[in-house]
Amino acid sequence: MLTGAYHVVTSPLALAAMGGLIAALMGVGETLSLGCAGVAAVSAAATAALPRHFAPFVAPAAVVVVGLSASAGLQPRTVVAALLALMAGLATGIATDLDVPSWEGVIGVAGTVLFIIGGAVAGLDDLNRMPRLARVLPIGRRVLGSWVAAIGLLLGALAVRMAG
Repeated sequence: MLTGAYHVVTSPLALAAMGGLIAALMGVGETLSLGCAGVAAVSAAATAALPRHFAPFVAPAAVVVVGLSASAGLQPRTVVAALLALMAGLATGIATDLDVPSWEGVIGVAGTVLFIIGGAVAGLDDLNRMPRLARVLPIGRRVLGSWVAAIGLLLGALAVRMAG
């Protein structure tokens, strides 16, 4: 299980996908956010367990979409939030690139994604209730979303260049 967790926390693209999802879910409510964290964990686990049959630009493209949705500052509703979580989990699972997919590694990937995203969105929901921070957090959300989108664009360009 530690191998799966290690692969998640050492992948810049996986960290960007999780950070973008955290920023995109900021302010949508704790119940929806934690449900989306579960969707992202299941999606990451399923993608990490499958053999690699994805184009090299799929994960960076998903990270760009999640980052742009966070930088736009929109509050996603239930279906859109679940789709963003699905895309972030897909990108995280592809980016972890387990050497040999095993059930222990896949559980480690899912547990790490659930712990990081679930803990962050629950903490941010509590911070968002503080009056002074409630004015500043949307700015941080947009900045983080912009950085995540830029990371996705740069790594996507690199992946396309290396494939072609």
